[in-house]
Amino acid sequence: MGRTAVSLPEQGRAVQDDLELHCQSPNELPPGLLDQIEALVRDGQAVGTDYVRHNLERAHLIAYALEGSRVVATVTLKNPRTEYVRRLKRRTGLDLAGYLERGYTSVRSGFSGRGLGTRLVRYLTEQAPGRQIYVVIAMHNRAAQAISIRCGTQLAARFFSRATGQEYGVWIQGPLPKQA
Repeated sequence: MGRTAVSLPEQGRAVQDDLELHCQSPNELPPGLLDQIEALVRDGQAVGTDYVRHNLERAHLIAYALEGSRVVATVTLKNPRTEYVRRLKRRTGLDLAGYLERGYTSVRSGFSGRGLGTRLVRYLTEQAPGRQIYVVIAMHNRAAQAISIRCGTQLAARFFSRATGQEYGVWIQGPLPKQA
């Protein structure tokens, strides 16, 4: 399978079965890749889609796995919107100002169950040493929780969303933040 459709960055790392990992800021992505990443996140149907493009375009870093020129997995370190951080503080008491939010962990059907999500999360967080990171995960999403636990996060708080009718957990990588 050729790799000519997308100009690959220098830092690509082969991980398995002709897959490569990459990590870049949104403005460094090769043409068309942000569209593929957005489509993969939306197809996963695990997150609300109102702010997907907005958040991806303003992300701190985006990690992704390529098979040839096709994105098969992704995870993002987002610069969370101020109003979202305030809402989380009201719901959980956690002061997450200054944290990056890890999110949009998505693995294409046919590639799950191989540890790719875990490797991609680790790879992404290695690119942000010393940064404080949190992730919000639905409490019924055991697979995402397992990835987070394997990557060294801990459950810091829970909250219920009336909008979705679901309970969520806020997981923290590193020391727990102060509670209000």
